[in-house]
Amino acid sequence: MSTTPFPHGDAPSPEKHPADEAAFAVAFGTSEPNSAAAALVRELHLYSTHNALFSDAVAQRLGINSTDMECVDLLHLFGAMTPSRLAQLTGLTTGAITRLVDRLERGGWVRRMPDLQDRRSVTIEPLHGTRTSPAWAHFKGMAARMAQLIGEYDASQLELITEFTRRSNEILRDEAARLRQGEPGAPSGG
Repeated sequence: MSTTPFPHGDAPSPEKHPADEAAFAVAFGTSEPNSAAAALVRELHLYSTHNALFSDAVAQRLGINSTDMECVDLLHLFGAMTPSRLAQLTGLTTGAITRLVDRLERGGWVRRMPDLQDRRSVTIEPLHGTRTSPAWAHFKGMAARMAQLIGEYDASQLELITEFTRRSNEILRDEAARLRQGEPGAPSGG
């Protein structure tokens, strides 16, 4: 069995295809298929796809599903939270979150703790820090390579990349929420 997320071996070459470039340009409102904007959109699309495939591959190695793993990641990023907050962040129903937390608790990933502010509620917290998590063994190679890549940019470039990424995350979060609310495909906010 292949160890890559691609069933037939190596990942396809990311070479550019004119039809793809034109499709990206049209889909994202860029009139020039070979423009820097079209190239960026294509790379963002590839990044999103590769990130999802990598996450799924790690989850498979850990014997959990990728949604459960992403929820553990959210707990690492934002800290302990209530099940309702986790449901809000993911768009999952509270019933689905209950089952997800049950699985993660049985698997030794999280624990429920009494909420100190509201005794009727609980908070969910990860049992491991990011670097002590069983998942870290699968992420540390990528983390080292990303740290090396980040080191190739100066502070002003990193500030620009960070701002772009932050704003992109806001768009993704807002658009996912819009889709979960059943709104049609028109973009929100403009």
